[in-house]
Amino acid sequence: MPTKELCVLAAIEVLYLWKALPNCSLSNLQHMSQACHGVLDPSVQGLRSLLLGAIHNCLGNAEDAAQFFQRAVKDETGRQQNQYVQPYACYELGCLLLNNAEVRK
Repeated sequence: MPTKELCVLAAIEVLYLWKALPNCSLSNLQHMSQACHGVLDPSVQGLRSLLLGAIHNCLGNAEDAAQFFQRAVKDETGRQQNQYVQPYACYELGCLLLNNAEVRK
């Protein structure tokens, strides 16, 4: 049975996939970030990192976003369960690097 934390992570995942995160308030984004940090299940660490990267990108924290996207790309543990995470993280990281000269350095 999924834990409360995994259910919250799944809800944030839906917002991400629907491209709805940019429409969320700063306060809601901060709450989502805190919720993601509370998920410790190793099988979803890649997904957690992808979502944290997307949240930090929406918050304007490009350097943190890049670090989370890089972690998602490197995640091998959850790769079998969430096969889309690594390609999405590569895409998000590429877009972030193209749009932000500071992160490229």
